[in-house]
Amino acid sequence: MNPMRVIKAVSTSRKVVSPFQYYTEINEAIYCLVFSDHRAVARLFLHYDAEHRLLARALVSDNPGEAEALYGELAPEERSLNQYEHVSADFQDLLLEMHLASCNDSARLYDKDELRALLAMYPRPPIIVGGCGRSGTTLLLSILGSHPSIYAIPGEAYAFYPKPFRLQRLLHILSELHEQLPPLRWCEKTPKNVRAFGDILAAFKDNVRLIHIVRDGRDVVTSVHPYHPGMYWVSTERWIADVMAGLKYEKNALLVRYEDLILDTEKTLRRICDYIAEHFDPRMLDFQLHTSVQQDVAWEQETVKPLHKSRIGKWRSGEHDEVVQEFMKNPQAVSLMRRLNYL
Repeated sequence: MNPMRVIKAVSTSRKVVSPFQYYTEINEAIYCLVFSDHRAVARLFLHYDAEHRLLARALVSDNPGEAEALYGELAPEERSLNQYEHVSADFQDLLLEMHLASCNDSARLYDKDELRALLAMYPRPPIIVGGCGRSGTTLLLSILGSHPSIYAIPGEAYAFYPKPFRLQRLLHILSELHEQLPPLRWCEKTPKNVRAFGDILAAFKDNVRLIHIVRDGRDVVTSVHPYHPGMYWVSTERWIADVMAGLKYEKNALLVRYEDLILDTEKTLRRICDYIAEHFDPRMLDFQLHTSVQQDVAWEQETVKPLHKSRIGKWRSGEHDEVVQEFMKNPQAVSLMRRLNYL
């Protein structure tokens, strides 16, 4: 049967999609196929990358089993979505709807065959980094990417958040890598991974290593965009929510303070290596010379620079006193700062 209605959203530029801090590709597309007959009423979401490779599916229905059957009845030619007339929609709206559809059915959060393929290709536990934006996630990824046994995936894959998992994106990246290099262990960093730690643990079981990086909230909320000096990147509320999301899994994720990474680099890296069961390699101290990570997707600038203490305590400059004062008025923020030994 044909869908009664097809809704299509295409990203026409690189932009940030809130509330996920998701960076789109040009021509990335989401379709929503609306089905209805006597068996089921359903909406099927299909997310494609810029090369029209399927990244993820999500289904919401009053009868999920029958809805899957409806989709299965589509002939291959009927699955060519461009043949259908469609209603245009906003990419942000459909991404949010797809996320909410997946939240309603955690059993359909990821394709088990895709996960098996990923683990078969790279059987060693992957390293997944998360944390509030502007807390050092890219720096940590760059350092890990200088280890000879680890391949750090450049940029942000958004493989685990927003929902559902986009494991096909990882498979596309790692399949190409597998043909070029020996089967290294992979590491992925998307700040919002911190919101998906529970789902990641449920999917990978013990076969994953999670790292939660945190930074003094005063430095985080006073971080401004280099191309928009008046634009603060992270709100107090976002810092609180992301930090709390990560701390919820503190027994399952290694907590790393950005400041420790800068001020006591070798000791901190040895602790990380112990956790991920890798030997410490001195090249990690000169990571900028060896890493596969060259650019921060959020800032679109070179990021591989030596560590410098000036990155710590920049909030003390007085330039952003009002922002710092507002941050410190928030009792949740103060409580978390104490818990993380910043106060």
